[in-house]
Amino acid sequence: MTSGSEQLVPFAPLAQLALRGAVPKLVGAAIDRLESRLKRVKVEISTPPAEIEKALSDHQTDLRKWAAEISFADSPAGRRLKDVFIPLDIFTPRKRNSPTKSRAVTVDLEDSLASHKQSWIVFGQPGAGKTTAVKHICERFFDDHKFLADFQLILRINLREVNVAPQTNAPEYLARIIQDLLHLRIAYPQELVGDQNVGARRVIRDQIVADWLSVSRALLILDGFDEITLKQRRDLIVEELRHFSEQLTDAAFILTTRTGEFSAHIEHTKSIEIQPFSQKQISRFASLWLGSGDGRRFISQLNKSPYRDTAIKPLTLAHLCVIFEKSKKIPSKPKTVYRKIVRLLLEDWDQEKSVIRESAYANFEADRKEEFLANLAYELTRLFKTTTFSRDRLIRCYKSIHGNFGLPESHAAKVVAELETHTGLFVQSDQENYEFSHKSLQEFLAAEFIVRLPSIPNNMIALQIMPNELAIATAISSQPSEYLTQLVVHHFSQIRTSFEFTRSFVNRLLLEDPEFEETPRVGYALIALYSQYLRAIMQHDQQLSLFVRDQLGKEFFALGQKIRQRVTLKELDSEFDRAKESYTFEGEVVWRLTRKVRKQARLGRADLSILPSEIFLRENLLAAQPGGARPM
Repeated sequence: MTSGSEQLVPFAPLAQLALRGAVPKLVGAAIDRLESRLKRVKVEISTPPAEIEKALSDHQTDLRKWAAEISFADSPAGRRLKDVFIPLDIFTPRKRNSPTKSRAVTVDLEDSLASHKQSWIVFGQPGAGKTTAVKHICERFFDDHKFLADFQLILRINLREVNVAPQTNAPEYLARIIQDLLHLRIAYPQELVGDQNVGARRVIRDQIVADWLSVSRALLILDGFDEITLKQRRDLIVEELRHFSEQLTDAAFILTTRTGEFSAHIEHTKSIEIQPFSQKQISRFASLWLGSGDGRRFISQLNKSPYRDTAIKPLTLAHLCVIFEKSKKIPSKPKTVYRKIVRLLLEDWDQEKSVIRESAYANFEADRKEEFLANLAYELTRLFKTTTFSRDRLIRCYKSIHGNFGLPESHAAKVVAELETHTGLFVQSDQENYEFSHKSLQEFLAAEFIVRLPSIPNNMIALQIMPNELAIATAISSQPSEYLTQLVVHHFSQIRTSFEFTRSFVNRLLLEDPEFEETPRVGYALIALYSQYLRAIMQHDQQLSLFVRDQLGKEFFALGQKIRQRVTLKELDSEFDRAKESYTFEGEVVWRLTRKVRKQARLGRADLSILPSEIFLRENLLAAQPGGARPM
């Protein structure tokens, strides 16, 4: 450690201090090594060594307890960390990557930390596992003396403490917290007493703290920079870290922060970012949390769900495991999971940790952020049909919607940065591009925007490229049966829906599993949708009239099973003539019905008027005839 031009003699070899964590020897050695330095400035540490030893021992005990388990509101009993921990991979922070630079090469986080004796800044999205990672580092430090063997002592500061620390205009938060943690009381000479000497005393105090860390070979864990709510205090912490990076020699720090919350450059530090879970890591975590049998069943169900991509974050994966643990199944209604994850990332996770993230903009709290993200998801999807967006495209969409939320037109970058750091739902993927953290949440948010509109959009081009979003909108609407009917009868019927569009829409509708109300209109909507799809197939393939290649027959049958009130052939016979019969390649009959001339039509349901003049249907889309008779 340097002070002016002076360099401290390197600390004695670890063997001379017996085992790592021998607190009395460590404290005594640290005080002895600092004594000559303190005498030169006529300063002394007035705290009895026994008091420092107790403070340090208490901190180590608390740190061991903190590191031993993970818990959250959905699972208050928690788990022993060593029972469920999955080693995390890292890569170069995404904002420092060029759009063409690959992030495929990853390495283990703890291997990297152990292989370089230096300070680190660890980035990660909300829920990426930053705090869990440092917990495991602490636990392994205590249990494995070969791990991080260059360090003699580990200390942890929860940076949320800065929020409640006394206000200061000097970079002294960390030094003050460490001083209090160690109970280091410093006696200054008379010539340094008085308000006019505050700065001089602070310089000496900071140097003593840095010296103590260095001669103790301390590894300082600084957890949660993003949880410091006031910018002024963040700036002072950054300045203090710069001082530490210059002063510390045989000590170092690990700072954790959300991606996007820390952009400062600090000498002698290296930046890394936690990689999302791979499929192998997801399966391993589920097996550890649930047991091998339930873990396999969980993964099987997860892989069939539309929100499987959200499991790449340890936090959301853990919550899904807890949900499965209670009922031995993941929710059958994906909207339940979408909403839970969005609220978890928007607000609940911070509330569990008592963190309040204040917005730089009036009336832009969690609910308004969700509404803004929903609007943004819709516009980006509608205009660009992709999940990754350039800066220019993002700014274009921002300018079209900012007025709805009272946000300044020129603040696109600042608003996006706040959304990233406060929610983790929308992130900067590299220097030039942005994306939603999960494709399924982008679809859900766009659907939330659509379903909140006064009416379904008439922009048919948008509808053709958003089948998944429209299926989700159907599921989350207050009346799924009527919403589906409106979509099919008043919107899909006005355009030539492609096979790809219908396939995506029907399959996603099956995954979303709406709770259809018992109403006859939705039964007619099912027939209208099937007719639109089959007509498009027949026109595209120019098939012979005798055979029909019904590629979605199974999917439409499954959808029909979810509709409580379907149509009987008898009801259709009152309004339609059976013009022709065809067959699928599996031998099932497909009827083509044409509407009767009005004077020949018998009085039927008024809802029949929503059907087109020509319809196609299969027997398995119909309800049974009264008395259980099959249609003929």
